[in-house]
Amino acid sequence: MINGIEKIYENSENVKVHYVGFITNNARYDFAITYSTMFFGKSLLTCLQTGRTMLVDGEDIQDPEHFCRLFNHCDDQEFQTLSNFFSTKIPSSFHSEQY
Repeated sequence: MINGIEKIYENSENVKVHYVGFITNNARYDFAITYSTMFFGKSLLTCLQTGRTMLVDGEDIQDPEHFCRLFNHCDDQEFQTLSNFFSTKIPSSFHSEQY
Protein backbone atom coordinates (compact mmCIF):
# COMPACT_ATOMS: atom_id res chain seq x y z
CA MET A 1 0.00 0.00 0.00
CA ILE A 2 1.36 3.39 -1.03
CA ASN A 3 -0.09 6.59 0.46
CA GLY A 4 -3.32 4.87 1.44
CA ILE A 5 -3.85 3.38 -2.05
CA GLU A 6 -3.86 -0.36 -2.58
CA LYS A 7 -3.47 -1.22 -6.25
CA ILE A 8 -5.86 -3.95 -7.35
CA TYR A 9 -4.74 -4.18 -10.96
CA GLU A 10 -2.90 -2.24 -13.64
CA ASN A 11 -2.91 -3.40 -17.25
CA SER A 12 -2.25 -1.85 -20.63
CA GLU A 13 -3.42 -3.02 -24.01
CA ASN A 14 -3.70 -1.79 -27.58
CA VAL A 15 -7.38 -1.65 -28.46
CA LYS A 16 -9.49 -1.27 -31.56
CA VAL A 17 -11.94 1.64 -31.54
CA HIS A 18 -14.78 1.87 -34.05
CA TYR A 19 -16.44 5.26 -34.53
CA VAL A 20 -19.89 5.39 -36.06
CA GLY A 21 -22.46 8.11 -36.60
CA PHE A 22 -25.93 7.63 -38.04
CA ILE A 23 -29.44 9.02 -38.00
CA THR A 24 -32.79 7.36 -37.47
CA ASN A 25 -36.24 8.80 -38.01
CA ASN A 26 -36.06 10.30 -34.51
CA ALA A 27 -32.47 11.22 -33.70
CA ARG A 28 -28.81 11.47 -34.64
CA TYR A 29 -26.29 9.22 -32.89
CA ASP A 30 -22.50 9.30 -32.59
CA PHE A 31 -20.73 6.41 -30.89
CA ALA A 32 -17.30 5.05 -30.11
CA ILE A 33 -17.10 1.29 -29.62
CA THR A 34 -13.93 0.20 -27.86
CA TYR A 35 -13.14 -3.49 -28.18
CA SER A 36 -11.10 -4.80 -25.25
CA THR A 37 -10.02 -8.07 -23.72
CA MET A 38 -10.61 -6.55 -20.28
CA PHE A 39 -13.99 -6.57 -18.54
CA PHE A 40 -14.63 -10.20 -19.43
CA GLY A 41 -14.63 -9.34 -23.13
CA LYS A 42 -17.36 -6.73 -22.98
CA SER A 43 -17.03 -3.69 -25.23
CA LEU A 44 -17.08 -0.10 -24.02
CA LEU A 45 -19.89 1.73 -25.81
CA THR A 46 -19.63 5.50 -25.54
CA CYS A 47 -22.35 7.88 -26.66
CA LEU A 48 -20.34 10.86 -27.89
CA GLN A 49 -23.33 13.19 -27.46
CA THR A 50 -24.08 12.45 -23.81
CA GLY A 51 -20.58 11.36 -22.78
CA ARG A 52 -22.05 8.26 -21.15
CA THR A 53 -20.14 5.01 -21.39
CA MET A 54 -21.25 1.52 -20.51
CA LEU A 55 -19.91 -1.99 -20.77
CA VAL A 56 -22.00 -4.07 -23.16
CA ASP A 57 -22.03 -7.43 -24.83
CA GLY A 58 -24.44 -9.10 -27.24
CA GLU A 59 -26.87 -9.92 -24.44
CA ASP A 60 -26.88 -6.41 -22.96
CA ILE A 61 -27.98 -4.79 -26.20
CA GLN A 62 -31.07 -7.02 -26.22
CA ASP A 63 -32.17 -5.66 -22.81
CA PRO A 64 -34.02 -2.35 -23.26
CA GLU A 65 -33.80 -1.28 -19.61
CA HIS A 66 -30.04 -1.82 -19.48
CA PHE A 67 -29.26 -0.52 -22.96
CA CYS A 68 -31.43 2.62 -22.89
CA ARG A 69 -29.65 3.94 -19.78
CA LEU A 70 -26.97 5.17 -22.17
CA PHE A 71 -29.40 7.69 -23.65
CA ASN A 72 -31.58 10.43 -22.26
CA HIS A 73 -34.62 8.56 -23.58
CA CYS A 74 -35.27 5.51 -25.68
CA ASP A 75 -38.71 4.37 -26.82
CA ASP A 76 -39.49 0.83 -28.00
CA GLN A 77 -39.10 1.60 -31.70
CA GLU A 78 -35.81 3.44 -31.20
CA PHE A 79 -34.52 0.63 -28.97
CA GLN A 80 -35.28 -1.96 -31.68
CA THR A 81 -33.47 0.14 -34.31
CA LEU A 82 -30.40 0.63 -32.10
CA SER A 83 -30.39 -2.96 -30.87
CA ASN A 84 -30.53 -4.31 -34.42
CA PHE A 85 -27.69 -2.04 -35.49
CA PHE A 86 -25.43 -2.87 -32.55
CA SER A 87 -26.09 -6.61 -32.80
CA THR A 88 -23.81 -6.52 -35.86
CA LYS A 89 -21.11 -4.48 -34.06
CA ILE A 90 -21.00 -5.76 -30.46
CA PRO A 91 -19.68 -9.30 -29.94
CA SER A 92 -20.86 -11.66 -27.26
CA SER A 93 -18.54 -11.61 -24.30
CA PHE A 94 -16.36 -14.48 -23.33
CA HIS A 95 -16.00 -15.54 -19.76
CA SER A 96 -12.43 -16.05 -18.70
CA GLU A 97 -10.67 -15.77 -15.40
CA GLN A 98 -9.77 -12.17 -14.79
CA TYR A 99 -8.36 -10.04 -11.98
